[in-house]
Amino acid sequence: MYCRLLLKLILRDRAVWISTLVLAAAFSITIAFNSPIYGPFFMKQGMQSFVDAFNTRAPQANGIDLSPEQQVDAELARYANAALAAQTDAAFLDSAESYYALMGEGFQSGSIVGDRETNDAALAYCRALSSSGITHIPASASDLSFLSFLPYAIAMVPSFLPFIPFLLSSILVLGATRPATLAAKAPVPKFRRLIQIVFSIIAAGTAMLLAGLAPGGIYALALNGFGQIGYPIAFFHDGALATTTAGDVFTALLLALLAGGTLISVCSVVLSTATRRVLAGPLASALLVAAPAFPLLSDSALEHNAALNLLPLAVFSPIEATGYVGCFPTEFIDSGSGSASMLAVALAYVAVFFAVGAVATRSPKQSGPAKKHHGLELLDVSVGYGSTTILSIGSLFLSPGTAAGLIAPNGKTTFLEALSGQFPTRIRSGSLAADGICQRRSAEFAELVYLSSSGSADLYPTLSAIEHLAFVREAWKSAADIDSLCSSLGISPYLDKPTRKLSTGMKQQVKLAMAISTGCPYLILDEPLNGLDPGKRKTSCDAMRSEVARGRSVLISSHLLDDLADLTNSFYFIEAGTLVEKIKSSSQTLKQEYLDTYEGGE
Repeated sequence: MYCRLLLKLILRDRAVWISTLVLAAAFSITIAFNSPIYGPFFMKQGMQSFVDAFNTRAPQANGIDLSPEQQVDAELARYANAALAAQTDAAFLDSAESYYALMGEGFQSGSIVGDRETNDAALAYCRALSSSGITHIPASASDLSFLSFLPYAIAMVPSFLPFIPFLLSSILVLGATRPATLAAKAPVPKFRRLIQIVFSIIAAGTAMLLAGLAPGGIYALALNGFGQIGYPIAFFHDGALATTTAGDVFTALLLALLAGGTLISVCSVVLSTATRRVLAGPLASALLVAAPAFPLLSDSALEHNAALNLLPLAVFSPIEATGYVGCFPTEFIDSGSGSASMLAVALAYVAVFFAVGAVATRSPKQSGPAKKHHGLELLDVSVGYGSTTILSIGSLFLSPGTAAGLIAPNGKTTFLEALSGQFPTRIRSGSLAADGICQRRSAEFAELVYLSSSGSADLYPTLSAIEHLAFVREAWKSAADIDSLCSSLGISPYLDKPTRKLSTGMKQQVKLAMAISTGCPYLILDEPLNGLDPGKRKTSCDAMRSEVARGRSVLISSHLLDDLADLTNSFYFIEAGTLVEKIKSSSQTLKQEYLDTYEGGE
């Protein structure tokens, strides 16, 4: 239910579709431009350069005997010419293997100097391909099979690009679950909510990544088939020659991308939860993802800084640990962690972040035990932001079946947010409980107390009114008759419209319907009558009276004093930061009370 709501929000966001199209273009561009495959391409370049150099220095006069070194060069030139003229991949590999083997003998004897490591890698590359019985070596990106396309596409784009979907999903989901939103108000235990948020980000990020890879992958599958699982790959890693297969690379790369996405998701959610800043986690994750491209974190820097090696950076450049079909054998010399250790480090960080998340989702302790009787009760409460106290509220008790009004030019929203339990840090001292359930037991408290916020914080622009109501009924396990409620409030005609297309008055009535649909015994309504015409105000007031008659308690803030006088049994004024209860009075007396309190009797 919770994950379903978050995934709907992500999939309906325009930024998600734009990002997916950008990914698809980036991953498919190598096929569109038919880029050459580096392995055979570079080998042929090297052989051609050798042949050209040999032809310029070969003896021109007849009858002159060749020296041993010149004889070796002539033999190498013959193998190189045969490889360059080969009509089949098998013939190319046979001649290329002979060329690199003879070159290796020259390195060993000392008659040839140069890059022996590159030669050894090329020889291993040819032998691996020959021994596996490969009959076709892709010469360009358009020749790649489905199995080879994924690693090649990942290798050809900036290392951070495959992780953009997870970063974007993190930002969207954390924004949708920030305090005061509908998802944040749902009665879900905090750590379980954290896990569900992480799962939603991983699912959405994975779906975006796969959708971005899909066009190129489908093209490769249709044109060249699935590919050979045992296709060999050879490359240097940590100074040693590594050999693997296309199937192993495909599997390892998928696991690495998933591990990196999981690490981004957990890091983003936990850090944002711990700091209570929506963008704190995604920004930290973005730095990790971009770090492999920083000069400071190059291979040479990592070799000389043990602290940097503790960072899980390898998982954000996984292709260097896995290799890919067609990579030039020496491309990843001294590239860092292997695929197994890379995954292990990433998972270790995930575990650490989850442990931090478990601590961060604990509610702050409250002073004083909750009294065991029915009602919504504040005892000696002060409210503030951070370390600053702005309201010394004192005490309040809202018994079942009562309606109370809150009146003040300033401070109403801050007080109501604190009373709702959704902002535990707002209560600087004192205690808050509903029916004996203290605020610390957040999920149980949320089943009893619901705050309908002013403005549009409760509403998601891309979801319809009926989707909001369906989520509320399911999340709060309510038995509310949605159809009857909507009919009585007059909102049935526009239930299927996205809330961004609703007028202010329509939104107000949808929010009231949501509050009633929760079934919570204590409803806190912040300015529920704003933006309503007289007829709609009467309808909303009648609905609130009906709920009070059924035994529910309603605390209403409003500047519409006539309606407030008709609706409520008692009033609370915030005077000089302190909550003061006033006796029941007529609307005329209430207006005079307001003027006396806030306008100096004018």
